[in-house]
Amino acid sequence: MFTKPIQDLETATEVSLKISRMIAKRSRPFNDGDFLKQCIEIAAKKMCPEAAKKFEKIQLNRMTTQRRIMSLSGNITDVFIEVCIVYCYYYIA
Repeated sequence: MFTKPIQDLETATEVSLKISRMIAKRSRPFNDGDFLKQCIEIAAKKMCPEAAKKFEKIQLNRMTTQRRIMSLSGNITDVFIEVCIVYCYYYIA
């Protein structure tokens, strides 16, 4: 009964993370997420009006985009530090 709404929210979060990653990769301002969401909603209403409500769940406001990019960058930093530690031990050996 509740699995469908939860799955929709998880999918919306995943999409939001991927779009935030694209914004960061291209060094775009965080508020571009708002513009992208408006574009997605317009396209969804015209192309698939029955699923347009799903696209409204995607969180792309400036603060959310900033938090997601910070989360992604923190994860990259952690992985980089782990790789450096392994490499240092390999280099010493």
